[in-house]
Amino acid sequence: MPELAEATQSVIDFAQQPLTALAALPVTEDEFFQESRLRNLLELCNRASASSRSDVARALVPAIAVPDLFQGSRVAMLCGILVEWGADPTIAVQAILDRLPEQVVQASKVAPRIGGNDQQLFEEAPEQLKAWKGLPFMLRAAVTMLSRDRGSRQAARQNRPLAEALESLQCAPVEVDFFSRILGLADGVELLVLCPAQARGFRVLLEAVNTNFHLFTLLQDALVGASSAGLLAGAKRYPRVVAVAKNELYVEEDLYDTALWNYHDWTGLQPDGTLGANDLGSWIWGEMSPLDIPLFDGCRVVLLGPPAPECRSWNSGFFASIHEALRCKVQLLEVLGPGAVDSWLARIRQAPRPAAGSSVVPRPDR
Repeated sequence: MPELAEATQSVIDFAQQPLTALAALPVTEDEFFQESRLRNLLELCNRASASSRSDVARALVPAIAVPDLFQGSRVAMLCGILVEWGADPTIAVQAILDRLPEQVVQASKVAPRIGGNDQQLFEEAPEQLKAWKGLPFMLRAAVTMLSRDRGSRQAARQNRPLAEALESLQCAPVEVDFFSRILGLADGVELLVLCPAQARGFRVLLEAVNTNFHLFTLLQDALVGASSAGLLAGAKRYPRVVAVAKNELYVEEDLYDTALWNYHDWTGLQPDGTLGANDLGSWIWGEMSPLDIPLFDGCRVVLLGPPAPECRSWNSGFFASIHEALRCKVQLLEVLGPGAVDSWLARIRQAPRPAAGSSVVPRPDR
């Protein structure tokens, strides 16, 4: 489509022109796309195929790195819209993550003065103010892409310059919170789940799991089922709660779930094989993250025990949606055989417990 290629090049040429006046910086999202070249490209992309939109995003990627940080943010936001329309979310995300550390550092230099005289601030520090004004748009594009790709989220978590810059940012826009929450999810985390009472065990993989209450709801959905399939006995969970936990359903009201089991870390299994609901020291606390579950011999272990005397319950606020494109799940990787379950339980029973107040978990001998 020659027309689409021409419109894309027109946006690239525009992005390379630095903004030299405060009035040239749009304030609202509507104003953001009033620029005729951006609007024309979006109108053409709206009629194009998903593969054509991906081609446009690919062509726009170099323009995210233009010297003017606001213009770069504009291009990033444009790529984010194309992703929402079906373009590949992995095409532009790395360019955005590469640009963000510099942008946050520049924006932080004027953050304490935001809300004052913008005209004076623009005259004194134009590049820093443009970085600040463009930051919400750059972050929105990042969240749009990260929500759709676990691998990109995992890569973003390794971006130490970005993490350090965000930590030092004062008066941060709300988009920083959404970005940080996306990166705080447990992704690609494997758990070993053991139920001593039913002599069953599982390996599961987490994707986009927020809190341990979120984990509990997803586990109760994934692990309860037919005994012939090696799953656990129990009542199937509330379908609407599970749909909200998977981010497949949005509801205005709070929904509630209750614990089928009590959840313990590995230290809850005593040498005699008992697992008591009142052993608060080994409880896995719902408000915390699956990333906080202690390791045993390199594995994060969840033990399923008898329900607590006062049944634990939680509401769907603990897994409120961060972005509609996120899909949260517990994937069942393996149902362990009886021998493997017995072996794990025996090793845990025989292992020394960490000293009180110690953060070091002993690694038992095999």
